[in-house]
Formats: sequence, C-alpha cells, structure tokens
Amino acid sequence: MQERRQSERVRQVFLPACLTINETKHVAVIRDLSESGIGVRCTIAAKPGQQVSVQWGSNAPLDGVVGWLNGDRLGIITECSPIAHSDGSHPRASRFDIGLPAEVHHRGGSSAVELVNLSTKGMSIAHPGELRFGDLVTVCLGTQTFAECTVRWSRDGSSGLLLKNPLRLDEIRHILELAQGSWRWDEIKTYKVAS
Repeated sequence: MQERRQSERVRQVFLPACLTINETKHVAVIRDLSESGIGVRCTIAAKPGQQVSVQWGSNAPLDGVVGWLNGDRLGIITECSPIAHSDGSHPRASRFDIGLPAEVHHRGGSSAVELVNLSTKGMSIAHPGELRFGDLVTVCLGTQTFAECTVRWSRDGSSGLLLKNPLRLDEIRHILELAQGSWRWDEIKTYKVAS
C-alpha cells in the first residue's frame, strides 16, 4: 500500500457511496480517488480479487476489483480513471435503493407508500395519492419516523422529499440492511392479495 501512495498521489475526498458486491449493496465512504483506483472505507467482508461496483453522486456505477484490504479500508482497482469518471458537477448525495413499504401521513390522513430510495438528505417515495411541492408529510418506516419532510417534487405517483434532519450513514446502513434482508415490496403486495 505504501508504494502505491508514493508513485501516485490521490485526491482526498469524503463521498458517501454505494458499494455493490455480489448484488448486495453496502454503504461506503470514498476517502480517495486516483487515476487507477478508489480508496474506500466500508465495514464489509471483501476479498482481494473480488469484483465490485461503486456508485457515488450522480455518476454511473464504476466497476473494479478489490486490490487490497486494511481493516475497514479497501482499495478498488479500476480500468478507467475514477477522476475522469466523475462528471464534474456538484456531487449529489448517493441514492440507496430501498424498496420497502412505508406509510405517509399527510393532511390528516395516511396511505401506504413504497420507500423507493434514500440519501442522507432525502428520499423518494411511490404513492397512490397526490402530494404537491412544499407539502409537509411524515413518513413511517416500521418504528422509524421521518417527521416534517418537505415535498420537493411530485409527478406520476412519485415524490422526492427533503428530510428535516439529515441521516447519518450508519442510519442509512441499517435501513439498507433491512431492505436487503426482508421481503420485497412486490412480494408483500402479492402476499396481501393472496390472503
């Protein structure tokens, strides 16, 4: 690891990212980018040589291979430059696909929704009702409540919500683990119809 750092200086960053290994998504933090790889902090069991995919901001996922491990840090070797892969725009918070049933409370009523994705500052929901820009809603996901979320956009049964309080990465990690370890939204709907 020391030789790599001497031969090629990296761009140090702090970017929340989605790291995918064997179709399982993990919350990670990109700590550095170089012309040939990415340094990531993530509490997962990865192995050198393992294929991974990393997505951050509004960039498309970038494929790579785990090159080294050191505690909760890992180096990902990529074929193209992660720096060149970045689109250069102001980085948008990484979205983590969730796909869990939730409930939204709005104007004295409530309805079942799907929590489509989640970031540190917001979420996207699919809903049967009508939400308008600027509306305040409360979203309940199991025992977790996201109060006073502001509708930032709404169209075709989907809405983007701004959270009143940003989420920590460990909170997102917990929700993502729930989503990947539980029944999926369409399976729950199928079960309810069959019952």
